[in-house]
Amino acid sequence: MEHISRYDHVFSRYAEAGIETFAFDQRGFGETAARTKTQGQTSWPAGLKDADFFITREAAPDRCNGRKVFLMGHSMGGGLAFAYTTRSPPLDGLGLITGGLVLSSPLIAQTPGVATAGALIRVGSFVGAILPKLTLKVGVSAKDICRDPVIQEKYSHDPLCAPIGTYKGVGDMLLGGRQLLSHDYKEYKSTLPMLAVHGTADNVTWHDATQQLVEKTNAKDKTFKDFEGYYHEMHNEPGDDKFKEMDFIIQWINSHV
Repeated sequence: MEHISRYDHVFSRYAEAGIETFAFDQRGFGETAARTKTQGQTSWPAGLKDADFFITREAAPDRCNGRKVFLMGHSMGGGLAFAYTTRSPPLDGLGLITGGLVLSSPLIAQTPGVATAGALIRVGSFVGAILPKLTLKVGVSAKDICRDPVIQEKYSHDPLCAPIGTYKGVGDMLLGGRQLLSHDYKEYKSTLPMLAVHGTADNVTWHDATQQLVEKTNAKDKTFKDFEGYYHEMHNEPGDDKFKEMDFIIQWINSHV
């Protein structure tokens, strides 16, 4: 669980490269839940509906004036972003994504050895259908998000990174990722360029699953880039490492404008 303000330094670097960014806290995350105590209260359909609302609003032709529009998501947001492009029938805003799709450490599958996936997929759907707001303790260990101890410390003490989820939200997220890799990928539009980046030392979401997804997807223009030794939040790695990941994405976007 985290919040969009943790990406301010990323968006600033994008802006320096001439890339305008619109981003939001997903339902049940960050400021959307801080005051109402609804942490983790979300679902796959709700996330897709929210994404469609913002895409159709922010990517409307009268706002973009012919500029290319890219959809990007990190971690759970990466899984949701890919899901957005593979719904049948297509969601209303899909045609407004004219530049491409960018996935950063997407949650397609959890890294092997992470214990939550199997149990929550089995239990989450059942419990979530009956008690969708029932919470459980989840979260990512600070030592697994990146190699920067300063970022780890901030993450550990950030009240908007509370380790709280719901059976419905977490179960949907994990099952949804599996479905993307097993069959939903077939619905991806071949003409939409795709970039996926993932660290080889990610102990949260599985590097290999992302690579498999890209290989299976029928995109005519697709790129998979792995970053050797990088953890889950590549944009928060120490020193210049984070800029290497950010700048790779920037260069890919600019090459597709």
